[in-house]
Amino acid sequence: MDFIKIENDGQKIIGTNYWNTPNARAGYAYMSLNAGAYRLLLPQSRSEWIKEMATAREVVITRGPWMAQAKIDAFEIMFDDGSKSPFVIDMVPEQWDRTPSDADRGWKGLLHVYTDSSPAPTFTFGRVYYRKGNIPCLKKVDE
Repeated sequence: MDFIKIENDGQKIIGTNYWNTPNARAGYAYMSLNAGAYRLLLPQSRSEWIKEMATAREVVITRGPWMAQAKIDAFEIMFDDGSKSPFVIDMVPEQWDRTPSDADRGWKGLLHVYTDSSPAPTFTFGRVYYRKGNIPCLKKVDE
């Protein structure tokens, strides 16, 4: 992956070169953490995901092994809308600028979703839960 530059203003991204990288052009999402917020960068080619995400009441991020893909470390970002089949994005650590620590477990921070078509977040989720588990997990927080 190319070296990703992100300019921050606290939790907000005010500039990034991610949109011009081969991974963004290939449609890969990228996660950045800063000032207690998760920031998901979503390339324009994945804009159809926005309507799937928008129905979520909360976001649950699970980190752990993804044996089906032979990955010892991976992430599941579940946009929990209360349905039996919530929208999920699976990612590997190379798609994160910094991975959460054990101290980040539980209900923490916000998730801002950015697209390359707007300098401001497309939307923000106020309830984000981080935990450890196996991928796929697809479990609600109370399960």
